[in-house]
Amino acid sequence: MTSVISRRPDLVLVPRTETPAERALEKKRIRKHYVLKIIRDYGPISRAGISKTVGLNMQSVATHVDDLVKAGLVHEEEAKETTIGRRPTLCTLKADAAMVAGVDFTPKQATILLTNLKGEEISRTNCKAPANQKPDSREAAQWITECLDGILHQEGAEYPPLAGVGISWPWEVPFSAPELSSIGLSPLDPTASSGVVQRLVSEMTQVPVIVEARPRAMALASLLSGEGKEFINFVYLSTETSFHAAFVQNGRVMHGSAGRAGNLSPVSYDGGSLGDVLSEGGLKALAKAHGAAKGDVASLISQAEKGNAKALAVWEDYGKALAHGVAILIHTIDPTAVIIGGSVSPAAPYFLPKAKETLASLTSEEQLARTQVLACGLGEEAITHGATSLVLHHIFSMAHIDLAQVL
Repeated sequence: MTSVISRRPDLVLVPRTETPAERALEKKRIRKHYVLKIIRDYGPISRAGISKTVGLNMQSVATHVDDLVKAGLVHEEEAKETTIGRRPTLCTLKADAAMVAGVDFTPKQATILLTNLKGEEISRTNCKAPANQKPDSREAAQWITECLDGILHQEGAEYPPLAGVGISWPWEVPFSAPELSSIGLSPLDPTASSGVVQRLVSEMTQVPVIVEARPRAMALASLLSGEGKEFINFVYLSTETSFHAAFVQNGRVMHGSAGRAGNLSPVSYDGGSLGDVLSEGGLKALAKAHGAAKGDVASLISQAEKGNAKALAVWEDYGKALAHGVAILIHTIDPTAVIIGGSVSPAAPYFLPKAKETLASLTSEEQLARTQVLACGLGEEAITHGATSLVLHHIFSMAHIDLAQVL
């Protein structure tokens, strides 16, 4: 960036395991971050409560809590005497010890969200792309960095140190080393636009940068919000620009052999493909076919709320197509839940009943009983919070780390 910014890049868990000494230190760091996660999720919590939750002995917990307090990440209240004895001291996360930046990028604009370590919003800004310009990778990186720089250096603004930047990418995010594919800082294809942007923004900001495809970022937002925690594995569906699925197994977002898993748009449906219906363009085509006044999501929801028959027919057709995509996922993956997210989730009352009705004819009663099909409770917020979730996931979760690297 063009000026000095307070940073805490060490908060992001990026394994450094080239030597035995590094592996030993990394194992300790991972355990410490696990303790930090428990404090974030369950605090205020006592040391004994942490020990019971994580399965570490009290001595180990004491060491990690002392380190976290010293680092300014955790506040531990002073012990107090009561009439029945000494009350346990409780640990809480110091949410403002650092912040993360999330960038939901499109060629036309970038929405930049700053949150604290609890994911609570600090600032939100929409930055429009330079006029008449579709930025290439280098220009996109420069534009993103300039937008961040302008926000962080607004006159009178005071922000916590920056821990990292997450970028929600509208296209595929391929990997250069398929065997190492895991979320985030796995080696992205350096020749792909996402890989170029990751490297350049990291160089300019001097903090870790995680670039991920938008549906996977949105899935992490659902997971970190608590919505996805109750499910062992779930599928997050996005129909923003195309029909994509993000697969989450035990807190890990799956990528496939080269980072391209989840594109369901080409799947055949009704003489065309699912992407012909389950996308922004598909909705507009359905609206035109039914004679609806406008074909954007917000307008179709508004028309449906007023009981407009044409808009209701559009959403019913959308639900039928969605059911075919969900049925494929149920038959092949057998997920605990399928979560429909993004801008269409507020329209769930108009398309979900038809989708479930159609699903009943495409799957068995037993299969449907095992899989919940629901709309994302975050709605459109999953889009913006998805980008910040990329960084928060790397601070508070170990799911992206291959334990074989550190054992």
